[in-house]
Amino acid sequence: YSYTLGMVIGLARSQPAYRLMLQSMAQDLIDYATLHQIRQPQPLQLSGVAILPSGTTRRDLAVKVSNPNPNFYVPVLRYAFSQGGATVATGQAFLLPGETKYLFSFGIAGITGTVQASLTDVSWSRVQPDEYRRLADDRVQVAITNIAHVPAADLRQLGSQLGGQTSFTVANRSIFGYWDVGLHVLLFNGEQLVAAQRSRVHQLIPRGQQRLTVSWAHALPLVTHATVVPELNPYDRSAFFDYRVPG
Repeated sequence: YSYTLGMVIGLARSQPAYRLMLQSMAQDLIDYATLHQIRQPQPLQLSGVAILPSGTTRRDLAVKVSNPNPNFYVPVLRYAFSQGGATVATGQAFLLPGETKYLFSFGIAGITGTVQASLTDVSWSRVQPDEYRRLADDRVQVAITNIAHVPAADLRQLGSQLGGQTSFTVANRSIFGYWDVGLHVLLFNGEQLVAAQRSRVHQLIPRGQQRLTVSWAHALPLVTHATVVPELNPYDRSAFFDYRVPG
């Protein structure tokens, strides 16, 4: 009788805990809203707009954009420059995982004051960081070497016609051929971007290289160094042709 009474009392005492356990099993313990927020890409980051010289009456516009997401690629990035609430220029680009680069609009007339930049359309594509690095290392091996900037004062007779010249070598060190490589030639005074120009090289074969010279048709501020940034999207299969180089 004592054993039976003890069992009855024990069962009675355990009932509240048992009911709480059943209730907890019925609850959704995963915070899906928080999990969804964590898995979303972080917003792209924009700097202030730089207004650069581009002749007597026109200006080039540049803004730096950063993708802080190693797991997301932006296949289509549309942007706009505006002044006084009115759009003065638009453009489209792509942005690779973790990439920081400049977005440009060249030769814009009527720029008289502060310009704002905005992202009007951003499409996201999730990627595996290791797979992206392997793809980029395999397909994108564009080397920029022997950069030399000559100011107008050193161009002799051409100095009266040009603001300067920038020369560089573009080399393809991959096994893929490139149909078209976009190039942004950037001039800096210290850390400040002071001039920019777009160039390109067509059909760069594997292990091939080309020497390019960019002429600046307008007066330039003081330039301390030049940089050339290639624009090549490893996810764009139409940008490559593949054949092996013998030997």
